[in-house]
Amino acid sequence: MSEADQQKTLKYPDNMGQLATDPENPDLLEKAGTALDALPTIARRSDNLVAFAEKFLPTFTAGVRAILAVLGAPL
Repeated sequence: MSEADQQKTLKYPDNMGQLATDPENPDLLEKAGTALDALPTIARRSDNLVAFAEKFLPTFTAGVRAILAVLGAPL
């Protein structure tokens, strides 16, 4: 995810939590609606991130371990 998408995604749970404490606030109602509309896109991007991590994380982890072993630092 881009930095902007990450920041937007992190705001959504906050907006939903605020709505729980102030359910009549029209601004929060609008933000909650936007958050709900964005969920399918967030889920799709998250699936792509999971696929990327599953594919490349083992290689990355092995590389980090190899570097740390050369430096004599345990992981």
